Amino acid sequence: AGRLPAGSFDEQGAVVIRLEGFQASVDYRVEELTRRLESTAGPPARVIADAHENARLWQQVRDVTAFANAETDIWRLSIKPTEIQRLGAIASHEDVVLDWGGGLVWASVAPMTDVRGLLNDIDGHATLIRASEETKARLNVFHPEPAPLAALATGLRRQFDPRGILNPGLMG
Repeated sequence: AGRLPAGSFDEQGAVVIRLEGFQASVDYRVEELTRRLESTAGPPARVIADAHENARLWQQVRDVTAFANAETDIWRLSIKPTEIQRLGAIASHEDVVLDWGGGLVWASVAPMTDVRGLLNDIDGHATLIRASEETKARLNVFHPEPAPLAALATGLRRQFDPRGILNPGLMG
């Protein structure tokens, strides 16, 4: 399941659900979901049966094409899908793409926005994927590791790369 922002799939955006399995099971689930969604206030459910259109849609989700030309900072958050409602300002922002049932959140936010600060006490991590060099320097690209894990990683790097020549400055 995923959520696409307005304009990336249609004018309102979309919540998309992929159903896979035996054809009889898929047909039944499509029929039940469509029936249940008819009673909601949202736009009507649309089934994409065409293999090429379906592949194009899921490629857009996978590649986060909605943000390809955005002049914003792009963040990747990994959280428990059950925590999505607690994201508040991020989850309700119109420029988010949710994937993995809400466990993977791509957020397009104003430059210099500290998304990690918005996570509060939600377990997970946020990686700054695209931003200016100034933003990357101020906010760091990678989520800080807990002290015990950082100490272990530093020790391993010293053992496997004592001269510090392998990807210096990346991932710690």
